[in-house]
Amino acid sequence: MRKKLLCIGSLIILAFELMADFPTNFQEAKKLFDTRKNKDAQEAFQKLAPTAPTPKSKAECLSYAAKALGRDKAQYDAAMEAAKKIEVREISIITQMDIMQENRKFKELFDSFKDEDFSKWPGLYQLQAYTIRGCTERIIGQYDAAKKDLINAIEISGSDLRSKIIAQGALNDVYFQTKNYENVIKISKQIFELKQFNGFAPYLTAVLLCAQAQVLQGKSNDALETMKLIDHMKTGVYKCQALIVCADIYAAQGKKDEASTKYKEAIAMKGQNGIADYFINQAQKKLKAVDKK
Repeated sequence: MRKKLLCIGSLIILAFELMADFPTNFQEAKKLFDTRKNKDAQEAFQKLAPTAPTPKSKAECLSYAAKALGRDKAQYDAAMEAAKKIEVREISIITQMDIMQENRKFKELFDSFKDEDFSKWPGLYQLQAYTIRGCTERIIGQYDAAKKDLINAIEISGSDLRSKIIAQGALNDVYFQTKNYENVIKISKQIFELKQFNGFAPYLTAVLLCAQAQVLQGKSNDALETMKLIDHMKTGVYKCQALIVCADIYAAQGKKDEASTKYKEAIAMKGQNGIADYFINQAQKKLKAVDKK
């Protein structure tokens, strides 16, 4: 009897030791995931799951394992099956949505979860679900649905400013695509208040969209003022886009020489890492149009 009790006691001590190590091991596995060491991350989280202290933390381990697996396109079906087996429903659904989004299965994601009611979910999961679905709806042109989901995400983002600006940025693009330029300017100015994100894609895109909306409203001087918010970008795709937008503004003002100079600066960035031929071709086409005037 005493031997049996000692054995049970040893198992309890071991369990507590494993639970105590869990946060550290979780963060180590997360580093593997964040650096896209996908096979190692999947194995680490799969191994960690049985030691998780709560059903939620176990589900999170299995979620990361499934998402790491899903980054291999050949393992998409296996990753989706693993995600569906996660016992915490909210985490299971968000994991499936993440995997679909990673693999650009946007229509499939929308069709699978368009009727899912997230409103009763805990706040964090609501935020993630509304953002993923809203961004997906934006991509496939379901703009009314996207607006609803992204506004919900913004409203519940609270102090999570990074999630907030991501949702705001997606909503901003929806307004631009639907030619609601007044709201583009309004949302952009809300984004500009988050100055700590002035190197983050949603902030930089907001500058470009806001300036373009202002030009379309005949407010070219306001647009030039807006573009000053991106002056700190000296290289890269956003610098190239900024040059094109500035050139567009000068062209709208009838300043042919200034427009031509900016288009040429954009074209000169050809070959820089991250700058797609699309932007170079766009600048070349616009330059020809300006030179013909």
